[in-house]
Amino acid sequence: MWGSETTLSIPLAGVAVANQTTQLARVSYGRPDTWTPLFVLNLLAIRNTVGAGAVQVFAAFDLTIGVGRSSVTLFNYCTLEIGRTIPVPVAPNPSALPAQIFSTQAGLFTDLDSVITRAPAGSEFPGEDIQCNARVLATGSISMLLDVNVSAFFTPRTHVRPDWYGKDALGSGER
Repeated sequence: MWGSETTLSIPLAGVAVANQTTQLARVSYGRPDTWTPLFVLNLLAIRNTVGAGAVQVFAAFDLTIGVGRSSVTLFNYCTLEIGRTIPVPVAPNPSALPAQIFSTQAGLFTDLDSVITRAPAGSEFPGEDIQCNARVLATGSISMLLDVNVSAFFTPRTHVRPDWYGKDALGSGER
């Protein structure tokens, strides 16, 4: 499995804030295969709130997929959304955080106050070279600081290494 995660601290002051992640995954597999992704959005903490309000966090995962000398970028391949209402008093609400939504499919997936909606569009794609990054957008009705974590991982359907067909494939001298 290839991939990684990154954590962002996003300050909000009543306006939308967008963040671009660094590359979450880069796969150079050497031959075409069919891939299954795993995309994850975590809302880890809401800090410095000043009253009741609401927050929404979106993560749009973009894939650049290549086979041979051809490539295509699929914007918004998977979009994940978490929304939370922040009650009064502003004490931390352990039932609301951390909030997590994930998908192994393309499409739009939302978790709005723990009501999960899924609109899948496909679960596999072909590729030899894969690059993935995420665009994170946060909106809120009050001033706050959000800690958000995004992850992307990829696994091939068939993982066969050419050296397995060598003379000593098992590494034990067996024939």
